[in-house]
Amino acid sequence: MVLGDDHAIFFPEMILRNRPQIDYVIANDGGEIPFVELVRALLDGTSMSDVSSLAYRHNGRLHINPAPKYALSLRNTIPDLSFIEDVLDTYADNYRTQFGHLHGHQVRPVTVNNARGCENGYKRCTCCSIADLTVNTGDPRGFWKAIDQYNREHGIYLFFEVYDSFTASPRYVDALIDATPPHLKRRIDDGELQVMVYARALGLSKRNNVDKLRRLGVTRANIGLDAADPEMLEAQRKNKTTGETNLEALRMLNKAGISVHASYIAGAPGERPETLDRTIAGIRQMLGEVALLG
Repeated sequence: MVLGDDHAIFFPEMILRNRPQIDYVIANDGGEIPFVELVRALLDGTSMSDVSSLAYRHNGRLHINPAPKYALSLRNTIPDLSFIEDVLDTYADNYRTQFGHLHGHQVRPVTVNNARGCENGYKRCTCCSIADLTVNTGDPRGFWKAIDQYNREHGIYLFFEVYDSFTASPRYVDALIDATPPHLKRRIDDGELQVMVYARALGLSKRNNVDKLRRLGVTRANIGLDAADPEMLEAQRKNKTTGETNLEALRMLNKAGISVHASYIAGAPGERPETLDRTIAGIRQMLGEVALLG
């Protein structure tokens, strides 16, 4: 039994100490390569000490092997959807059941991930459970290659790029624009290819980012607004974000025709009736000015 990814990365020793049914934890933000190494070691009967990023038990003791960083620009790949082709329709049906009413037409979606990290970095929001927030971007050509391949081979046209914050790397966004193949650019302009991203309000208000997202085919932005009360925004380490910067980002997205999926946190540490009342009042103000989906 093997665990990995963000939540397990934080507590590998605790998990192995308290859950005897768990055999291994892969403590790396990029766990695919270590997982392959683990499978190979199990098949060959070789030492677990050679498996990178592995937390494991040996002779009654816990061990955690060194965890290398993987640069997506060098090692990122395009997952082969043919391995799950028989369930892509089920995946699409499940999405449409929950979110189809937000589109007004049938949607065939998939997630893609060519970049990781967040501009908040070590000042992570209190609700964040992502282990490594260092900005780590892949080859922009690889992003478009995945879009093109998935569209041609599987009929997918809504792509949710789950980059932790799409505004975290301005150079990467510019490189994506520059690398857009002309035939995909035409399809984006015709509304035949659509992208959804995570973004932060502060990042959206800088560097003409909203217009850049529109040029990349972004039709939907998922933003953690979290609160409309300045005290709670500060308590959640939103890093200079205010209710006004949130509202300004929403106005800009609305003007560009990009739908907003907004999320708020009620009852975060430090919440009081009066702070929650201010957040509710802020939500009402936003609903009176911009169109929200969420």
